[in-house]
Amino acid sequence: MTTTELTNLHQSVVARRAIPGLTAQIEECWLANPRDPDIYTCYSQYNLSLTLPRRTATPCWTRFLRLPEPVPGRLLVFDPPAAERQTHMLSRPPRDPTVSCYFDCKTFHGHTDLTDDWNEVRLKACYTIDGELMTGLMRQLYRELSTPGFASDMSIESIGHLLLIEIARHFQSQRRPNRPARGTLAPTHLARIREYLEETHSGARLTTHVLADLCGLNADHLRRAFRNSTGQSLGNYIEQVRLAKAHRLLREGRLTLKQIAYQLGFASAHGFSQAFKRQAGLTPKEYHRGVRSPPKWS
Repeated sequence: MTTTELTNLHQSVVARRAIPGLTAQIEECWLANPRDPDIYTCYSQYNLSLTLPRRTATPCWTRFLRLPEPVPGRLLVFDPPAAERQTHMLSRPPRDPTVSCYFDCKTFHGHTDLTDDWNEVRLKACYTIDGELMTGLMRQLYRELSTPGFASDMSIESIGHLLLIEIARHFQSQRRPNRPARGTLAPTHLARIREYLEETHSGARLTTHVLADLCGLNADHLRRAFRNSTGQSLGNYIEQVRLAKAHRLLREGRLTLKQIAYQLGFASAHGFSQAFKRQAGLTPKEYHRGVRSPPKWS
């Protein structure tokens, strides 16, 4: 209905509710040919969707075809009409539910004052749409669709209007950003970096350039501004976050050393071991032996 499927992406609608101006539905998507991990999608309406992974989200990279650089995929995604997007899945995705809200153009424009001029600046802002309130509203929409209660249509309509307000605020903030102190990062940039590092990006290299693209900044400026804002280097902060995650994974004892290194974005198990010893003062094996019987390293 609203999605043009350009490759092997298949979709099953689990629940659907259409009210004037918007359609909300729960979907399950899968690949007809799992060996072809690239998906191209294009929507005829404005679409906000949230994937609700039952386990760990499938790592992926995504980009609008009008933009040259891909970015790490996110659970909350916003797509304007006619903006072709490519998603490259790094592994076969499970059939996780996705809750989507489709807004017709008249309703969207009337509630947001946003025009159809989706230039590069606006498309890049689509990559960074997030927020606890917007995510919470999408989860509430999922509950209304899966287990409808009293006055469900009114509730869905109200949620849709609140989502439009949050979408409008997001793009207005991109146009008129809060100015941080000279030479420092805005709180939103610091939060975005922290959230990204705490997520699982199996196999993805955690580099300064990736984080700079995430914030829409130059890599050299990000390094300087991060040190001015926090008093430590960005590289040291990345290692601290990964070390904390490594401690947790080693205590759980379910993954091999190679698997942990891959999940944390290291190029090799040897590189992970060196970084771990540099920060913790002992090797991963030595640390693991101190908390429980060692796993089968490979």
